[in-house]
Amino acid sequence: MAVVSPQTPKEQFVSLLQAILRDVKAMDDGSFESLLAGDLTIGVIPRAAPKPTKAAVACSEEQVTQLKESLEKVTARDQARELIGGVLRTKRDMSYFARFLDIPIPSKASSAEMVNRLVEATVGYRLRSAAIRGGNGPHTRRAKALGKV
Repeated sequence: MAVVSPQTPKEQFVSLLQAILRDVKAMDDGSFESLLAGDLTIGVIPRAAPKPTKAAVACSEEQVTQLKESLEKVTARDQARELIGGVLRTKRDMSYFARFLDIPIPSKASSAEMVNRLVEATVGYRLRSAAIRGGNGPHTRRAKALGKV
């Protein structure tokens, strides 16, 4: 049987004829005689459209590493949100980054939830820790120097 993939009508027809020619050339004499006698037929089976593949992660490991290093220097949650939103554009990217940092995030979380969890796990915990210690941590001093606190 000839297998034809979807193309322009002319290309499809030419491919069909080439496939039939290959099949007829490959037949033994008995099968060819059966074809001529009408006892054997040649059928066409259109190929199914390829299944859509999952989109690949758009951000590279280098970008994720740079984002992690940048987030270590950030002193405000809003800055962290801007950084994350600038690099991680899809939920898949956010999930990849969360796995990179060993941050558990449910797969059914919305994009906004994912961003919030990433912010809290990277910058928020440092800000809370500094507040608990009395605001004398290095990030709090830097934030004070920049007028953020």
